[in-house]
Amino acid sequence: MECSTCSINFERIKDSVKTDAWSGIPIEFENDIFCLTAFSPLVDLLPCGFLNNLREQNRGILPANLLSFDVNVLRDDGDTPDKPKIMFRRLVGFNTSYIWKSSNLHTVMKNLVDPTTVESEPCCDLHNPLQFHSWFLFIKIGSNIPGHQYNFMKFSQLATSNTTTVKKGMSIFSSAYPFGRSHLSVFGACLSKGVISNFLKRSLIITDARCLPGSEGGAIYSTHDLLGVIVSPIALESGQQTGFTAACYIGEVVRSFIKSFGLNEHYLTSQYTSALGATMNSFSKAAGVKESDFGPQIVKINSTSIWGSGVVAGLKFDENTCRVFIITCQHVIKDGTANGKVSCTFFSEKDHEISLQGHVCYQARSMWFDFAIVTVDCKVSIGSHLLDLSRPVMKKLNKLCFMLLFPTSYHKGDEVFVKAHTLFDDFQPPFLSSGVISKVVRITKLTASSENTPILIHTTSIVLNGSSGGALFSKQSFQLLGLVVCNVQEVLDGVSTPLLYSNVSFVLPAALFMPAVYSFMTDHKHWSSKLDLLSQDNVAAGHWVLGGVNTLNSKL
Repeated sequence: MECSTCSINFERIKDSVKTDAWSGIPIEFENDIFCLTAFSPLVDLLPCGFLNNLREQNRGILPANLLSFDVNVLRDDGDTPDKPKIMFRRLVGFNTSYIWKSSNLHTVMKNLVDPTTVESEPCCDLHNPLQFHSWFLFIKIGSNIPGHQYNFMKFSQLATSNTTTVKKGMSIFSSAYPFGRSHLSVFGACLSKGVISNFLKRSLIITDARCLPGSEGGAIYSTHDLLGVIVSPIALESGQQTGFTAACYIGEVVRSFIKSFGLNEHYLTSQYTSALGATMNSFSKAAGVKESDFGPQIVKINSTSIWGSGVVAGLKFDENTCRVFIITCQHVIKDGTANGKVSCTFFSEKDHEISLQGHVCYQARSMWFDFAIVTVDCKVSIGSHLLDLSRPVMKKLNKLCFMLLFPTSYHKGDEVFVKAHTLFDDFQPPFLSSGVISKVVRITKLTASSENTPILIHTTSIVLNGSSGGALFSKQSFQLLGLVVCNVQEVLDGVSTPLLYSNVSFVLPAALFMPAVYSFMTDHKHWSSKLDLLSQDNVAAGHWVLGGVNTLNSKL
């Protein structure tokens, strides 16, 4: 089922100043058509006094006779560009619009992006991206229009029947109108596919589905249900796009609407009130939203000045303790190796964290073989919890020893996930990013290894700061395929900031290092000798150094 979306553009009547067009979701309500959309793109056209009042009240309606707007909806009857469009043009009148803030979404985004943000900043400081990104607009765009002719969603359905559980890793679609009205034939109602990369505090959905400028207000949906409203693409401080998109869970959008306007306000009809009343139970059950967790368990590693990820590669128990074997990148732990100690934090999917001290017991001696092993000694109860989470992807070596399963062959085109602590340094479960294996680089003769050995996996999964040391694993078997090392950055002449390619990621194949991890866990002597020989292989190193330079600029 495709979710209908539209483009929306506002114009200030007195001086004809216009906004850039963005996206919305047309919804049928009592034989009228409303548009649910993000509010932030409209801020530039509104008086500062009005915005200050909005912020004080956390809700409001658009001023009468201040703005006009255009809404464009492509007919859902094919991809032929010459099909007629549905177009509405209306003055914004009294009681035809509702503006409100999701306090839950605001809190989550504020803590993730900048925990030190001062709440007393003036609301007209539009350089602060958090000011209105948690606000929404529900505006009437047409009267007495039979929405069923256009397959628009009914609000009663939205309020009562959306009980889809949001799970991290589930496949989703996005639909939006990027780049405004001038390119409707090319970009109107365009579709993208991705997965739920993270779902935080039952409010913020982060997805790796493509989101272009103007997609704000568009729809995130599954095969059966609307899941969220697109808030914004996520960009780095440099302005470069990460590839991730922020959206607000539709349950939070509806709940915050109810909380902001109440059930007994004069502009809510009894039919509307009845539908909204049922929403509270419906969404509280749906967002019993339990995050799924699959694939290897991921650890957040903090050294002196940087942080990254690590993978729980194995567990070894004795009567009183459990030793956790963590694999990561050498460049993640290099600042912590003066005393051989790093901080390892294990995150559960219920927002619990366990921080323990790790001991660096191996680090590679070369740039290309970016590999390290950290061990953590913990209570048996903690080890048992980690084993329970990892058991589907663990192999039992003996009664007290368990190690990650890993394949020895890799195939171009296979679907994969990257799982890592990335993007935000705040407390949150690890991110997922979907992709495929783009290429497997093999060499015929590798030191201390067999012929035709894979030495680099190139994937399309998103990799950003913090992803280093994370897991690449199979979407089909969930088995470990490799260790995330870096993305690619292109250094351009005369440009101070390298051009980031977040969806070009390089991975160290598990077949290179997991046999040595097995030897280490089972107390074999000289377990590190093969790893040291790999570090010295100049042929393999040549494939990891792009552009013939001595250092790889894309190291995170």
